[in-house]
Amino acid sequence: MSKKPSKPTDKKLSVYFALGLIFLIVPLLLPSEVASYLFALVWVGFAFLLEPLNYKLGGESLFKEFENGKLTTLFSLFLAGLICGVLWEFWNYWAIGKWIYTVPIPFAGPRIFEMPLLGFLGFPAFAVEVYSLQNFLIVVLKKNQRLAELFGVV
Repeated sequence: MSKKPSKPTDKKLSVYFALGLIFLIVPLLLPSEVASYLFALVWVGFAFLLEPLNYKLGGESLFKEFENGKLTTLFSLFLAGLICGVLWEFWNYWAIGKWIYTVPIPFAGPRIFEMPLLGFLGFPAFAVEVYSLQNFLIVVLKKNQRLAELFGVV
């Protein structure tokens, strides 16, 4: 998959970073009755926060891919997250000590295994967040040689 290449501007990166902070902090500041509806913000918050940092620090970043007109990594992460989510929920369904989800919104859709349909959207977002966090940690560890050796990142 490809799209028109576009280099992210400092302003655009700052906006994404600020949105990431807002997405992660706002649910903590609001009463739980309201915050429970904001789960989608938390699903994407770390990716919005870390991707601009990864790009600016020279690490692997989705922004670098977008700059080259590529969407392959993003769509691969979405698909991998969805596949892992379906498998996770399949195994959870049969487990003795399983999770049973409660969703505060009525339009979450029918349950597939124990997860409301809407909840499966969190798995692709989670895959992107893990990718972003891993790349951020690699950048940080490479900047500290002693830590890099400790964790096997050279």
